[in-house]
Amino acid sequence: MKKKTTVIIVAKIRPDGKLELNHYLSEMNKHYEKNNVTLLNKFSIDEMIVGEERPDIIAIMEFPDNSFNKIFKSKEYNLLLPYREKAFEKLEIFISKENK
Repeated sequence: MKKKTTVIIVAKIRPDGKLELNHYLSEMNKHYEKNNVTLLNKFSIDEMIVGEERPDIIAIMEFPDNSFNKIFKSKEYNLLLPYREKAFEKLEIFISKENK
């Protein structure tokens, strides 16, 4: 059985970047679909208990094997970077390999 990679995305959306956010997410969804990425869960954060800056969204996704690198190191993804920069005040992406 191939190992899967869990990716956790923590994002703070830029209030004036809604158009760029919609374009970025639309294009990323195409990449995710093409590479069989599964959205496991998505959370809107209502309240922060500990920390300095409350994110707007946390998403947990499952990538088949090494498709994470295939997507995020692609030429197509690099074309989306200007949209990403305008869409998010802060974006953090964490990788967790399966521990089995």
